[in-house]
Order: sequence, then C-alpha cells, then structure tokens
Amino acid sequence: SVENLLADASSKLKALVVCDHDPEINLFADRLKSLEFVVYLGSYANPFVELAHAVLPTTTFVETDGTTTNTERRIQLNRRKIEPRFEARPAWTIFADLAARRVPAWSFRSSADVLEEIAKAVPAYAGVTQAGLEAKFGGLQWPVDPRAFSGPLRFVAPGGGPAPVQAEESFPFRL
Repeated sequence: SVENLLADASSKLKALVVCDHDPEINLFADRLKSLEFVVYLGSYANPFVELAHAVLPTTTFVETDGTTTNTERRIQLNRRKIEPRFEARPAWTIFADLAARRVPAWSFRSSADVLEEIAKAVPAYAGVTQAGLEAKFGGLQWPVDPRAFSGPLRFVAPGGGPAPVQAEESFPFRL
C-alpha cells in the first residue's frame, strides 16, 4: 500500500501521484516532503496541496460524466450538470495524458470508453455499459452478467479474509 511505502524510509519511492486522497496520508508529511516529485489531482484545496510539487485540478461530480458504485453494489450513472470551471478536467483524461507519455496511448475518448474497459477487466462489472445504465433508472447492481462472475458476494475485512462476524440464524448476514 502507499502507506507502507511512505512508512518505509528505505523504500525506493521517488514520486507519487495522488488522486483526491485520504486525509491520513498527511501523517506522512515528512516522507512526502522528501520525495522528488508529488502530484495532486483533486477538486478541492486542502492541506495536502501544500505537500505537492504540482496540482492538477480535476472536475467535481457535477462537472463530469462517470459512474459511482455504492456499498450495495449499485452502479449509477452520473451526468455532467454544469460546465467545468477554470482548467479543471475529468481525472480519467489527466491519467490518459500521463499514460500516453509512458506507455502506448490509451484510446479512451469518453467516460463510456473507460467504463467499457472496466467491464472487460473486472469480472463483477462484466455486462455493464453506459447504455444499460441509461436505460435503468436507479442504476444496476453487479454482477450484471452472473455468468462472468462466480465469486461470493461478501464484505471483506481490512487486511483480507472474511470479517470476524459470521452469519447466524438471528442475523443471517456476514459483514
């Protein structure tokens, strides 16, 4: 994890790109200051901005098309409601530009293209399309195509493995 790399002063980490962030990353401020290059992609100014060498403004959810997935496995389509302000761009376009400088260019031209790639790469998202999300008010729950995902639908405790609370007759859910 990033936290493990930052906590290990002997790690060879030289640069870091942070997209939005968990405020706890600021606990590693001294280590972040020792890195050669730190980039922050985000929608809002916060204390982490002071640790970054470069800040690339990203759009907020009201300024971009995309999807969100909640804890009940519901994938919902988000449509841009207002035009982006200033020089903010959707994070996926910034990542695509960065990737084009290091690897063969990504062919994404829209958030729908990104979703298509996710559906190919993540079995639980197989069958998810932007057209399918547009047609279904309230979104879709993965797995959309159960033939492509055979894994159990369960929460996993941080650190891996099943959560310590197991299902019982009085509470038939595993958390």
